[in-house]
Amino acid sequence: MKLTLAACLLFLAINAHGQDVSATQRPNTKSRTVRAAVPHGMAYIPSGTMVMQEGSGPATRTIQMLGFYMDKNEVSNQEYRQFVTWVRDSIANDLLGNHKTMADGSQRLDMKRIDWQDAAVQAKLAPIYRSGAPAGKSDVNPATLVYHYKWFDYRNSMVPHPNEKTVIKYVHSENVPVYPDTTVWSRNGGANYNDPIAAQYFWFHGFNYYPAVGVSVPQCLAFCNWRTVLWKEEKRNEGELTEANFRLPTEEESELAAKGGSNDVVVHTQIPFLAKPDAGGFIANASASSSENKYGLRKLGGVVSEWTATAAGGAGDPADALFKDNSNKWVDVATSPAADKHMQIVRGSNWMNEASGQNIGNRFAYPKDSSAAYIGFRCVFTQVLTGK
Repeated sequence: MKLTLAACLLFLAINAHGQDVSATQRPNTKSRTVRAAVPHGMAYIPSGTMVMQEGSGPATRTIQMLGFYMDKNEVSNQEYRQFVTWVRDSIANDLLGNHKTMADGSQRLDMKRIDWQDAAVQAKLAPIYRSGAPAGKSDVNPATLVYHYKWFDYRNSMVPHPNEKTVIKYVHSENVPVYPDTTVWSRNGGANYNDPIAAQYFWFHGFNYYPAVGVSVPQCLAFCNWRTVLWKEEKRNEGELTEANFRLPTEEESELAAKGGSNDVVVHTQIPFLAKPDAGGFIANASASSSENKYGLRKLGGVVSEWTATAAGGAGDPADALFKDNSNKWVDVATSPAADKHMQIVRGSNWMNEASGQNIGNRFAYPKDSSAAYIGFRCVFTQVLTGK
């Protein structure tokens, strides 16, 4: 018997429908949806349209943004100190010869607990100790704490280049001294007000949850890379495949997150930043302020301004004309000795701003290789793919 094409299609449709509705006929398979894990302490900033502020004047342009995750708080002293400690311990383990051989024959650093008081250990760690220290009193020289990493320049690698036979030129090696510049408190216009505790800002436990300052853009990027490496290793140990990275936000992302879904220039109450310690020696925790915007972001005004990944660009950029020097004075880029330094956009108000400057549209340019007592940072996180 011959079937017409219509009859064949009808036969297949009936059988397909029957298999679809009959659960007893389905194969015994399991399926699930894999959701990307969200790093602790981050909030989701949804995709949206924003009128870009670019300063305290009238809005200039409308942009569309894709969603991303951002730290609810600025990176704290405690968090950045973990990074510095990891760099110190990794260098020490390398000097002590703590390595392990992997399955493919390669060597990998074996991070072990170090007895810093042991005389034999101190002798092997001499390259990272301060010179001239008394016996048994050796301490680490911060200048030796250098983080090494490589990154691939995807943006420029995608631009056609004639007669190019290799992409090795797009692999960049970075060697970044990670210890923050603790002298910013005395350099930035006497910002410590002669308070001795300012000299201990990075290490004193009362400042654990205050934002890390005295860090340059290269140091922020090194922290982001370290955080990415740890995140990927954690996911790999859990059996997950992930392509994700932590990075500095662009200027647009910084403003979108700070506005919290509004196109207004929100004025924030200034937070007392260097409050006096209580009887127990602890400082009032400005970082734990309950004030947060719609997206759950805190400390958006009055604490520290924040680095962005955006360079101050072009003659038409008002932030490219001036920047704050180490004395917190506005300096003309064209006449400053620092004019040859690459300038980076900094967003948001800080504790040195007067009330009129307490708004999220506040922006200025600053040399990316420099640091200040009123500039910190927070990370954003984007994840391309996750699965098992």
